[in-house]
Amino acid sequence: MELYFLIIDVHGLRRPDGAMGKNVVDAALAAFEPRIADLVTQVLAPRPDVGPVKALGRGRWRASFFVEAVQLTGAEDDPVVSLTAALRQLVNEVAIETFGPSTAAVAELTITAVDASASGDVEDRLATAALMAVDTSARAAIQDLLVRGGLRTVLQPIVSLADGRAVGLEALSRGPAGSALERADRLFEAAARGGLTLALELACAYQAVAYLDRVPAPLWLSINASCRTLAQLCSPQGVGRFARPRLVMELTEHLPLGEASELRPVLASLRRGGTLIALDDTGCGYADLEAAASLRPEIVKLCITVTNRIEHNSLVLDDIAETVRRLHRQEHLVLAEGVETAAQADLLRALGVDLAQGWFYGRPFAADQVADWARSISADLTGAASSAA
Repeated sequence: MELYFLIIDVHGLRRPDGAMGKNVVDAALAAFEPRIADLVTQVLAPRPDVGPVKALGRGRWRASFFVEAVQLTGAEDDPVVSLTAALRQLVNEVAIETFGPSTAAVAELTITAVDASASGDVEDRLATAALMAVDTSARAAIQDLLVRGGLRTVLQPIVSLADGRAVGLEALSRGPAGSALERADRLFEAAARGGLTLALELACAYQAVAYLDRVPAPLWLSINASCRTLAQLCSPQGVGRFARPRLVMELTEHLPLGEASELRPVLASLRRGGTLIALDDTGCGYADLEAAASLRPEIVKLCITVTNRIEHNSLVLDDIAETVRRLHRQEHLVLAEGVETAAQADLLRALGVDLAQGWFYGRPFAADQVADWARSISADLTGAASSAA
């Protein structure tokens, strides 16, 4: 029997710490650890002499298991290969639920199995596991989707926390219903593995902006874009479609301050056409607050990682309160995403957060149904129009 160590490592914590704040990240890691233990137990249960999950440090855990040497073929039916692949998928899904998709991405979760008798350094094995080559099957799947169609736009309400009235809609993208790429995280993960993130983001943005004229005034429509995508959308050929009143362009990545300053001409061209700018996935750390101060977005969105921790940790609550105060001093509207409970909404309202979205206020619905949705809240829209006037 061969002894193997299964290593689960969140090795990119410096970036989430700087963006979310260490208290928020520590609270998320504390929630993540017992779920990891449950998944490891579930996946390794059929193996003999499975060892308990042990913490090896902040953001790193290890479990042990035995494998018969004859089974170590390196093929898909190799228990080390199959167990690692199964666990990687399950843990990635839990990481997205716990941290939110953006924080989970920058936290760089790696899962690998290491032969306990091997002389190679565990750090080297983890680094090797983290290197992800372009996945040709993922590339083909995304190319087929872009060529043949099948991308879907859904809309999620954004409300004023003061009175629960709808003020806007965020456009979100999904793959074909019932397919492996239906979920947004899997869709964009496949694009990243296939080297087609920019192509997918552009397709999603152009499809979403077509719904702006169907969104009833005075509501606005928010569209996600990375900095590279935004620069492409604001080329001479595209800027007219994305520089318009009642449109919000939401930056989904935070650049270092030096690079962020290079984005200002792009943002200026959008604002001249009436578009507002939102900064997505903002945490309580210094880096994110500096990005907001540099780019001066009209709206700053608190990451779901922050919202999910608000009910469970007094240190996080203090961090959020200070973050909201700082953002208000810089004259940003603050939007909390991922609001799922009345308790979260009440706490955020008490902290002075301006806007919210999440399942508590409405799940995403097909963009083609926006007229039906508008009729269902027509009284709210009338009130919002009167207030705007």
